[in-house]
Amino acid sequence: MVHISLFLLFWAAYFVPAIVAYRRGHAQLPLIIAVNLLFGWTVLGWIACLVWSLTGPEAPKPATIQQTSGPVVPKGS
Repeated sequence: MVHISLFLLFWAAYFVPAIVAYRRGHAQLPLIIAVNLLFGWTVLGWIACLVWSLTGPEAPKPATIQQTSGPVVPKGS
């Protein structure tokens, strides 16, 4: 049972960059997953994916409509 837990913990840690990119809604998620899968076994590849997932651009968020309680008055009027 301990071996299975360690195995799952290893794979969860291995894919931390991909998980972070997914949670942030990163625009380059498929590329981060591919690089993490192919080069994550190298320490440098894993660190590069982690930095990429944390610093890269996020996917655009859908616009939200704000409701106002009165008429909209332009500034400076």
